[in-house]
Amino acid sequence: IISRKPGREFEANGMVEYGSLNTVRVGGGVSVPMGETFALRVAGQKLTRDPLFDDGGSEVDQWNGRMVGVWTPDDRNELTMTFDYLSFNNSNDPTTLYAVNPNARLANGNVPTSVSAYLNSPTLSDPYKVKAYETQRGLVYVGQGWLKNWGAMAQYTHDWDDFSMTVQYSRREIWSLASGATR
Repeated sequence: IISRKPGREFEANGMVEYGSLNTVRVGGGVSVPMGETFALRVAGQKLTRDPLFDDGGSEVDQWNGRMVGVWTPDDRNELTMTFDYLSFNNSNDPTTLYAVNPNARLANGNVPTSVSAYLNSPTLSDPYKVKAYETQRGLVYVGQGWLKNWGAMAQYTHDWDDFSMTVQYSRREIWSLASGATR
């Protein structure tokens, strides 16, 4: 991702969206020149949405932000520094989980080929009956997933008459977690 660099003039922009399921997206950015040789741009966005399902699955809550600073001490040198952050905190779609006994056999000795074959087979008897997750049939699993990441980048460019040289360093960290609960 290449973030937009700040300009030599003050600039600001923003946006607001509203949609179904109370979807709200708010974002904007501002570029600020800070003297003759340095400029800074800060931008961000927030997105929220109500769940798609009655039991809370697929709710969205995320935001991100970026900051870019550019220092140009003269016509031949430029140092660009970028920092970005993303927080993505959503609930997963509800899913009915089943724990299937891999040793189960139908009355004719065949292995069922799908969960529905297990569930729809009256010929399975205990202990070979399909056992729903957490020992209850039809239990709904609603997971919570979050992703957080940040990145930083520094890029220096020197321009000679016939060619230029760019040196870049970057670092990115990503954390994620998927957890779940049954209902």
